[in-house]
Amino acid sequence: RRILQVETFLRGNYTYTLEPGLTARGVDPIEDFLLNTRRGHCELFAAGMVVLLRALHIPARMVTGFRGGEWNEYGQFYIVRQRHAHAWVEARLPVTHLFWQSFDPTPAAPEAPASQGWLSRLSRRLAYLRVSWNTWVVNYSSTDQRHLADAVTRVLSRLPNYLPLWGPGQLALDSGVSAGVRAVAVLGGLAVVVGGGVVLLVWLRRRAHRRARRRGHGGPPAIGFYRRTLDLMRRRGFPRDPTLTPLEFAERTVADGGPAYEPVRDISRAFCRVFYGGGHLTHGESVAVGEALAALERETRK
Repeated sequence: RRILQVETFLRGNYTYTLEPGLTARGVDPIEDFLLNTRRGHCELFAAGMVVLLRALHIPARMVTGFRGGEWNEYGQFYIVRQRHAHAWVEARLPVTHLFWQSFDPTPAAPEAPASQGWLSRLSRRLAYLRVSWNTWVVNYSSTDQRHLADAVTRVLSRLPNYLPLWGPGQLALDSGVSAGVRAVAVLGGLAVVVGGGVVLLVWLRRRAHRRARRRGHGGPPAIGFYRRTLDLMRRRGFPRDPTLTPLEFAERTVADGGPAYEPVRDISRAFCRVFYGGGHLTHGESVAVGEALAALERETRK
């Protein structure tokens, strides 16, 4: 109930705009949005709702992605553009704490109806041609070519079993059907088989992409030293809440556990620099992380 109240409060008392204006130096943008301007884009609405829910001790996190898209009737797919980018909120329900539910505090903005003019139709046709070109030419890999060649080779190897035998001066007939008709039928069947093979390749590729995306949803594996840190903290009674960022978790651990857990701060900063920044630890930083981890291990043995 409190989650819905926060969502309704933001929807009814704040204004959506893509030009929220500049925030004064030294003022937090989210604080400025909630307390002063009450105007902002979807990221400010989502971040504001997360702050309010966490103040109520409700686990919440901001999610970014895309909402909506333009349907292409020629290729039967959606075109998602940058203007479809959106941010919303996921909150864990206090009753069960078993699953997350999505909430969108951003007021609904009226969407312009899809244009049906000839320029719009031409744009959608061109988009379909670009996708077809990428599918059948740019992304048509050597593996796809080998699979198609193997399928054609198998079919061609069986043609002697179906085509009539030509001898010198004679043409074998079967059940009164001319050899020309039989040849056309076999070649037509060959075209169907080849076309079906191509369709199968496309379907297999799409399925592989879907599986890869599903595997990716679990997130990349944690870096070893940070995983070890989380294990140590869990054994000491400080499990990381999934709604907390690494730095927020470090601050809460030090606040609850005292100065003995200061190394968690250094380890978390190093983890963020490597995991999110794509950087690498220098030799000195690696030594410092190792010493911080050793200090935590000594603390857990007390």
